[in-house]
Amino acid sequence: MGKKPKSSKFQDSSQRRPTPSLNTRERATDRSDGVGVTQIHIEAVHGGSGGIGGSGAHGGTGGIGQGPKFSAGVIHVSNNIYRASHQARTMLLPWFAPKALFNADTVAGASGRRACTKNTRLTLLSSLKQWADNANSSPILWLSGMAGTGKSTIAYTLCEYWSAEHRLGASFFCSRNDEKARSRISVIPTIAHQLLLCSKAFAHSIENAPIDIVIPASSQHVERLLVQPWSMAIASQAYDQIQTKDLLVVIDALDEIENDQGSELIKQLIQAVSSSKGLYGLKFLVTSRPHPRIVAECSSIDERAVYRMADIDPKEASQDVRNFLDAELADLPSWRRENIAAESGGLFIYASTIVHYLHPPNFALSIDQKAKRLDKLNKTGHHATSLEQYEFLMDSLYKAILVEAFPHVGQEVEISKRVLYCVVTTSQPLKISDLAALVADATEEADNEAVHNALKSFHAVLYISSHDQCIYTFHKSFPDFILNPDRSPELANHARSYFADRTRDCLAIMNMSLQFNICNLTSSFLLDEDDKGLPDRVATNIGSELRYACQYWAAHLISVHDPQDVQQLSAALFGVLQLESAFLDGSNELVEVELSASNTPCSHMGIAGSKS
Repeated sequence: MGKKPKSSKFQDSSQRRPTPSLNTRERATDRSDGVGVTQIHIEAVHGGSGGIGGSGAHGGTGGIGQGPKFSAGVIHVSNNIYRASHQARTMLLPWFAPKALFNADTVAGASGRRACTKNTRLTLLSSLKQWADNANSSPILWLSGMAGTGKSTIAYTLCEYWSAEHRLGASFFCSRNDEKARSRISVIPTIAHQLLLCSKAFAHSIENAPIDIVIPASSQHVERLLVQPWSMAIASQAYDQIQTKDLLVVIDALDEIENDQGSELIKQLIQAVSSSKGLYGLKFLVTSRPHPRIVAECSSIDERAVYRMADIDPKEASQDVRNFLDAELADLPSWRRENIAAESGGLFIYASTIVHYLHPPNFALSIDQKAKRLDKLNKTGHHATSLEQYEFLMDSLYKAILVEAFPHVGQEVEISKRVLYCVVTTSQPLKISDLAALVADATEEADNEAVHNALKSFHAVLYISSHDQCIYTFHKSFPDFILNPDRSPELANHARSYFADRTRDCLAIMNMSLQFNICNLTSSFLLDEDDKGLPDRVATNIGSELRYACQYWAAHLISVHDPQDVQQLSAALFGVLQLESAFLDGSNELVEVELSASNTPCSHMGIAGSKS
């Protein structure tokens, strides 16, 4: 189990650090039927539960002490805080990452999050709750562990618990699956956005930050969007307005921030909580894999506030897996569940992947069918106690699942492989229709049904979100396995070559679908905001596959290293650039026509004339 802090860490103290007023009484008496409550509309923010009493289209069922309501794109907070925070929220909204909130459980792609199964991880959860309650404990705690050890599930469970206690200040669940949730530039603005809904004083303070200047410079975020406004908020409040318990900020999967920026962020947070100004009244729980640079930065954290999943008692970890399997596979004989638990070595992702493997999405397997599937799996014969053994265990399971998905050669298998490679190499999740357009050969028509059938073969590792119909991996360890040439050489080589295919597909879609004035603008002088029908025309004329191609062709291109592929793609790119040149000519001609009435030549506007 995780290290228990020494007893001195758990001494109660009446000298708690001050926190800007959370308006706990006001929040606990808010009603979800709209009485004294303002609805804040934020793009695609869902989840959470209402205050006491009431129900409605947006409010949901009441319930005691569940904090602000996030549902159907609406946040319910008191009018008092809403009025105070309106300007600050508006300033931060462009960088707000709705899918990164822990309780975005109805947001597309977040359905994979869940709390710990009952009677699992009890010792570790208890220790982390004690850390949060102790006024003298370290203001930052780091929970590390290999992929699949359950860090995100623990973080989610604690967010639920602290939210119910009105102590969750903010959450940010980093994810490769979402552009904003993997970008460092969104982390602190999203955290600040949530904190200002807790405190009027903080909202007033953050309004004084030069947002337009600060936001692009993510290196300044911690100081300018957290430390400075939080310190000002504390200084502005009377003692009787002070919150007596620390607010918790949870940052999960720090290692999933792109371009290895997670280590720099944790470095700045550690410096902030350790400085003389500090972030009094806030505590940070951060989870990550043991990435070398993150490990180095976290070496300065009090060792009593460092928890490693590998330190959990193996017997306790195995019992937790048994409890999980008892809940998820209750119909199997106990000896079957015991065998899975023993094979897992306490690794939750192994057990949960088998659960998915035994539960196809569209039909139920009989007990005999489940037994036959289990018998097909390769047994490693030893427990995972190191990184190499963790990978070996998961590799064996993933290979067995893929062998079953590719039982023979043929057109169906080729489509399945293209689907697999496309899913693990795309820069954002795709819908079936978009995926079908990308995996179809030049001589083929996009076949949605074939793609859907192919996805059924991967139900243990991939799923289709019921909220946005996009395809996601259940766990990031699966694409890690596919793309690692040391763990799956053949698959990795094919997947890496697929970057060239993805680039080629993107350029082909752009070359075929882009056209001059694609959204039928009536005038180049008309501002977008004044063209009321523009959003509908954009949605109609720029399909999601074209939008993806325009956004991510370059991201795929820079991952191509084969000289022959690079040469071929250069020619394809040149074709698209010629198309862009033609568009420029067309736009110049349009401007000339519009200026002709005033006899103002393009050259007077600093625009080159069109070719003739």
